[in-house]
Amino acid sequence: GGSGTDTAIYSSDHTGYSILATASGLSISGPDGNDTLSGVERIQFADQRLAFDLGIGQAASNTVRVIGAAFDTSTIQEHPDYVGIGLNLFDAGQSVLDVSQLVVGVLSLSNEAFVDTVYQNVFGTVPATADHDLYVGFLTDGSYTQAQLLELAANAEANATNIDLIGLQQTGIAFV
Repeated sequence: GGSGTDTAIYSSDHTGYSILATASGLSISGPDGNDTLSGVERIQFADQRLAFDLGIGQAASNTVRVIGAAFDTSTIQEHPDYVGIGLNLFDAGQSVLDVSQLVVGVLSLSNEAFVDTVYQNVFGTVPATADHDLYVGFLTDGSYTQAQLLELAANAEANATNIDLIGLQQTGIAFV
């Protein structure tokens, strides 16, 4: 692949292929033979599309980070349509803050519910009263908007761990 978003296309269903992420790219074996891909961000099979641009600041990484923080980890796998929407937005040049603003509009939560939801999604537990009050205070006094807090949460290391970003880098993420 070269600059931009590149897609390798395979003629059979994804179950007929073995995909191994390596330091230099992807190794794919299947009915079409064996390929070593470098600089290819997406793979399209007859039945499924996978995104592998899961490095820092890349479209698929930004997408799964925002989805995980805003909705929860299971939503990443359960809604490949959300992943596809995110990829389209990031591929078109939107920033994490821009996409976070769109997601906040969809969530339409009070500051209290927003803090509790995002904290639960990132850390897997409800926030302690002090943390809840701190973040709600930031929203109430205008220090941050909900979109800005979502951006911070999406980019937090705890979120990367919670969504298993390293595992996703090995398997790719399905999208429609």
